[in-house]
Amino acid sequence: MNKQEVLAELQKKYDEAIEAQEKCLVGFDMWQVYENRAIAYSNAISIVHHLDEKVMVRK
Repeated sequence: MNKQEVLAELQKKYDEAIEAQEKCLVGFDMWQVYENRAIAYSNAISIVHHLDEKVMVRK
């Protein structure tokens, strides 16, 4: 899996978590789960971008 595929998959999962969070009417606990999931995917996307920048600097 290359970087673009990883980013695309992370973005898809992030979007799914946000959508689920927006649709969630079950209560705060479930809403919090989806929010945490979205934050985790967002952080993962940032990490991939950061690592890519470090690789570019080394070249």
